[in-house]
Amino acid sequence: MKALIFFLTPLLISTSVLISCSKDQPPAKNNDNNDTDSLDQSTDTDTNTDTDTNTDTDTIPKALTIESVKAPDEFTVTLTLSGGPIPNNISDLSSFSITSDVGALKIKSIKFDSVSTTITLTTDKQKLGINYTVEFSPSNGEALLDDFLSADTAMFWVADFSSTDIAKQTQVIATREAIGKYSVAYVDQETNATGVKESLDHFDNKVYPIESDLFTTPPDIDGNGKIVILGLNSNGYYGGYFYPVNAYPDDTTWKNWKIHSNEMEIIHIAVDYGDFDTTHNIVPHEYQHLLNEKQHPFSEWTYHNEGLSECAVLAVNGAYKQVINYYFSDYNKKISKGEISLIDWGYADYDYYAVAFMFWTYYIGQLSGIDTLSDIFHIDDGSPDTVDKMIKGSLGLNFGELQLNELLATWIKNNDGVYSYNGVIDIPNKLPPHMTSTKTSMNLKPFAGTLFVTDQDEVDYPGTQGEHIIYAGITADDNADTEAPFETTGKAFAAYNSYFEYKDFKTEPTGALPMPNMTHEPVLAQPANVKIPQTWRNPPPFNPNNPEPFLRWKGATEARMAINSKR
Repeated sequence: MKALIFFLTPLLISTSVLISCSKDQPPAKNNDNNDTDSLDQSTDTDTNTDTDTNTDTDTIPKALTIESVKAPDEFTVTLTLSGGPIPNNISDLSSFSITSDVGALKIKSIKFDSVSTTITLTTDKQKLGINYTVEFSPSNGEALLDDFLSADTAMFWVADFSSTDIAKQTQVIATREAIGKYSVAYVDQETNATGVKESLDHFDNKVYPIESDLFTTPPDIDGNGKIVILGLNSNGYYGGYFYPVNAYPDDTTWKNWKIHSNEMEIIHIAVDYGDFDTTHNIVPHEYQHLLNEKQHPFSEWTYHNEGLSECAVLAVNGAYKQVINYYFSDYNKKISKGEISLIDWGYADYDYYAVAFMFWTYYIGQLSGIDTLSDIFHIDDGSPDTVDKMIKGSLGLNFGELQLNELLATWIKNNDGVYSYNGVIDIPNKLPPHMTSTKTSMNLKPFAGTLFVTDQDEVDYPGTQGEHIIYAGITADDNADTEAPFETTGKAFAAYNSYFEYKDFKTEPTGALPMPNMTHEPVLAQPANVKIPQTWRNPPPFNPNNPEPFLRWKGATEARMAINSKR
């Protein structure tokens, strides 16, 4: 109405002028000589320059736009509109579409709230970590488009390790914390974690490219091209875990084992203490398990699978001092006593991880370095028979000979050659685990050995040793003597149980051994504040067809946690 008054005001003034002229002036004459009407000659000009400066645009209609769009969960997308008018096809399902670089997202239903001008779309399950584009084609205007990130929150099936039912699972709701090129991080809403972006950057720039190139590319059953890393409260059970059933369809896992599958590539990590693996040990370890599942479904050879996972941490980070220092500290004194068999795995015990790590890094050092982890990964299976064939084909040794050489290398520490790790890892200038006690005989498991110090220059078999016990002396010139009698001028020798019938893990005695009569025995230096990588707490990848390893882990873990597993 204000604009209308503005245009009418000059008209009223002109009318007033006309009326005034008709009263005060004589009637105009008809001018046949082209005389100009005196009214037309008037130069009177409206000098009113008053302009409406009101900037209120409320009455100017805004175009219809999408003010905001988000996906509060995996099955819902909400759009808030502004402007108008609201088109008559606002509730027409065919007027909406959702697309992405990894495919379209099916819209199943629509609901429009006219008060809040909010549209709620119900969709198929969204792919996690994906940028979607929603498009609305109103009947009264051009198409409207906007982008949104999938699933601000998501629901996951997770293992309930506290239950006596090893197949029991619970569901947790987790919030998306960060997205990377190859990864997406969620954290259980009941917990908090820092360093999420840092951890994802490390995964994208280190873990994913290095391990995928070294081992194999990951599967992509959920079609998002990303690995989900889920932060959880472990309640003290684990540092992280990989659950193989998530790599299979839910209807298959439920039918076969009454276990739900998340149907995605997912790694679980503990964030009990608020940290999202910024030490970068758990994620590269568990990612190898994920890749190993693709290569060796439900692998039963833990020393191969876990050993490769610890080597993966080395490959990714370029160093792994924690495990090396742990081995040389002989933290639990079980390595020096020959209680740790390489292949007879003990769960919830980092001694086994350390022994496997030292063995595999020695082997690749005898080959051509880190890259040959790929060859170890791609063998048909991790059984000792298969590995034995590989060792014979690559080095001309059998399994036991290689492991004995590795044991000797921890003491001799040559820069290169047979008794060296050839630069794959840095061996500390400390004595490795060894025996200096007065015990005259020890029992060794198959695939286990230890070192002894001696003050003699020669040692021979005492005749009381087990059938498969073999010795090797260490010489003063940093070499090894593998023929009896054994030169021990280097003041040390090794004993090893070479029994290869690994399904029968009977121990064998080393025999009565000459112990040192030394005024000052070599003392094993223990690094201060030895930090154990949290991988030692991790459960084995759960094989529902063979739950025994998992049950062993659970029993050992709950004993450590002082939980009565018979509750």
